[in-house]
Amino acid sequence: MIYRPRWSSDGRLAFVRGGDRFTWTNKELAVLDRDWTVHVVAGGGSTIALAPAWQPGYKDARLAWIDAPDTTECCQRYVAGIGPSAQRTAVLDTAAGRVRMTCPGLVTEGVRWAADGRSVLLLCRAPGVEYHALQVWYAPVGGTPRALVTGLG
Repeated sequence: MIYRPRWSSDGRLAFVRGGDRFTWTNKELAVLDRDWTVHVVAGGGSTIALAPAWQPGYKDARLAWIDAPDTTECCQRYVAGIGPSAQRTAVLDTAAGRVRMTCPGLVTEGVRWAADGRSVLLLCRAPGVEYHALQVWYAPVGGTPRALVTGLG
C-alpha cells in the first residue's frame, strides 16, 4: 500500500515505510531531514505508525500520526472495530511532549493539525458500518473531541 509522504513547511519529509499490504502490520514513520539524515519517529517492533501530518506554516513544524499495535489479525476484526488492528490513536508531537487523542467510540483513522497547533481534525470511522461510516471530529489538543461532520462515504 502507498502512503503519501508529507513535506513540512521547513523542508523535512515524513513518510511511512514497511512491507505488507495491510495497514496494521510492519509500518514505521520516518523523517528525512534537510541534511539527508533519516530517522524513525514511530512504529517498528510492537507498533505501527501511519498517516503523517505536519502542523502547517511554522519553522519548527510539529508532526502528528496514527499509532496502533502491530498485528497479523485480518480484515473482519478491523472492519468491525475490534481487536488490535482497530486500536488506533492519533499521536501529536507537541512542545510539551506527545499527546494521544482518539475518536470516542470510533476507530481513529487520520489526523490533521490546525495552523496554530492548538487543535486537530480527526478522521473517525464507525466500526461495523458498511456505508457512510466516516466522520470528521474537531479536537482541541488535550481537550474533548466533538463531531463536526458525520455520515461521509
